[in-house]
Amino acid sequence: MKKYTYTPKPLFYALVGSLILSALFSPVIFGIVGGGWFFYALINLGNRINKDNEC
Repeated sequence: MKKYTYTPKPLFYALVGSLILSALFSPVIFGIVGGGWFFYALINLGNRINKDNEC
């Protein structure tokens, strides 16, 4: 199995910033923002797995 190394990208900082800001202002908005980022990560992971299996 291939080992992944992670280097933070600008999108990572957008994720952290949006989660912190939404947590400060409203728990309901935090749930929506967190859910949106979760689905984005899930789709991204699925695409990576598909790309690895194509070879």
